[in-house]
Amino acid sequence: MKNRSSIFRAIIIILFSSLFLMSQARQDPMLQEKAELIRMLEDKFDIRDRNIIRALESVDRGDFLPEELKRFAYIDISLPVDGTNVIISYSDLMMAITSLPNTRRENALVIGRNSAFTAAILSFLYNRVYLIELNIASRTRVEPIIRGQYSNITYVFSNNHNHFNVHSPFDLVFINGSISEFTNNYINLLNQNGVVIFALSDRYGFKMLYKATRIGATYNITFLGEVMFPSLN
Repeated sequence: MKNRSSIFRAIIIILFSSLFLMSQARQDPMLQEKAELIRMLEDKFDIRDRNIIRALESVDRGDFLPEELKRFAYIDISLPVDGTNVIISYSDLMMAITSLPNTRRENALVIGRNSAFTAAILSFLYNRVYLIELNIASRTRVEPIIRGQYSNITYVFSNNHNHFNVHSPFDLVFINGSISEFTNNYINLLNQNGVVIFALSDRYGFKMLYKATRIGATYNITFLGEVMFPSLN
């Protein structure tokens, strides 16, 4: 009986070891894809900030994707989620993030659809991140991840853009989508030298990314490039 029990335990150990090795073999290509993607982004955007690198290494975009899209997590493209909504590409996100000042990174406000990935990256750069997630349909997929892994993100699933205004002024307002008009309402939410990241849609459907920096009661605008942000209007 003892010999049979030992043989049975050995078979179980071998079986689980084989399953573990098979799982690792499936994961390794993804880890390699992620490492290659990070190296590409470092070179493309001349990333020197270790906090940005740490964010890219730590945050898994696959966590914020439906099951059928997880295999595309480390491809540098915007990915469609819930119909017309998308999670923005790594390059679009890095175009914005690498333009941010290194000083005074206390709090950030993120507004958009499928914006939890953006908020998760920013949670490595800012002490507190407030997220207004406009895509209510993503609640069941995203809410447990944010609640469990990102303790410095405060979030709400709502169409109310003003939900976290009581916590202003912010050092960053990140509009994770394109809008048709930029107004002083966003500037009024900022500290001095605070930044708004936003994309404007032109009449041809192109999305142009800008950074607005508050200077006194007004602001300076810097053009960052063309992006594929989803429309919020």
